Amino acid sequence: MEKNEKSIRELDYLDRMLLNELQAHFPIDREPFAILGLTLGISEREVIDRVKRLKDTGVVRIISPVFNASTLGYRSTLVAAKIATDRINAAGKAISERPDVGHCYERNHEINLWFTLTPPAAIDLQAELADIKDYLGAEILFDLPRLRTYKIINYFDASGEGCPTQTGKVGVSGFNGGRAHLSPTDRTLITELQKDIPLISRPFDTLANRLGMEINSLLEQCRCLITRGIVRRYGASISHQSIGYIANGMACWKVTSDKVEELGKRLAGIRAVGHCYERKTNIVWPYNLFSMIHGQTRDECEAIVEQVSREIGHNEYVMLFSNTEYKKLRVKYLV
Repeated sequence: MEKNEKSIRELDYLDRMLLNELQAHFPIDREPFAILGLTLGISEREVIDRVKRLKDTGVVRIISPVFNASTLGYRSTLVAAKIATDRINAAGKAISERPDVGHCYERNHEINLWFTLTPPAAIDLQAELADIKDYLGAEILFDLPRLRTYKIINYFDASGEGCPTQTGKVGVSGFNGGRAHLSPTDRTLITELQKDIPLISRPFDTLANRLGMEINSLLEQCRCLITRGIVRRYGASISHQSIGYIANGMACWKVTSDKVEELGKRLAGIRAVGHCYERKTNIVWPYNLFSMIHGQTRDECEAIVEQVSREIGHNEYVMLFSNTEYKKLRVKYLV
């Protein structure tokens, strides 16, 4: 039995509720696991033991911040390439070795390799893309920069009851698109926060001791990074396949400029849609609205898109599913 299949079978109700809290409500507090225990009605020790087991089985990947790349002097873009079928695995693995690549998938389309690239904003991106094209031996390669964000949710409902909302919670910030002024303390803290949190009663004490800071000062600095928009969310990254979200569908819509906002907001209101963006188009890829859908089956994802298409009377879209996941990690930023 595959590890992910075993993980799905062994997750109980408390595991699933804990996964939701870890993603959306991880407390920036001296004893975060004790607070999670109070929420779930279990002891701190049981919370830590359950998180350790969830990590050991590959359900939880890491507990750390999600940063707004632009505030740290980076830019993020989606790159798509056409790779010969007999070279796709080699290309996917090769590009995934780059530290500035976060997600990388083979998708079921002629344009078959898709990855996120987050380089420093100062580099010549087009020159970098030309080098990557040559390196991968791609027939076609282009990037699709984001123009507008209609929805960005970084968690998956593990309980079936709806993942708890992030609105108004201390662990979540709004998006800030500008580059932030970072003090030396900010830079040191950001570097350390990108490491996985230790599974002990007072994990932030370990960080404070390492940095020579008072614990209350460190916690306040962490909260400040969130309120300033530098950190979008502090929480767990999980393997969505481990909790039953096997299908990863990317619906790309070709929408006229006067309709894109209407459809973008409509898609954003669908629970199964995690991300929804307007992106720049080109002569090869005329689809400007992207909606990421995760479901238990491809049929489930396709049904959602087909229903929206019928309701709005618009059928100019393509649906791409991931055949292979080469990489899904949070990018480490050098600040």
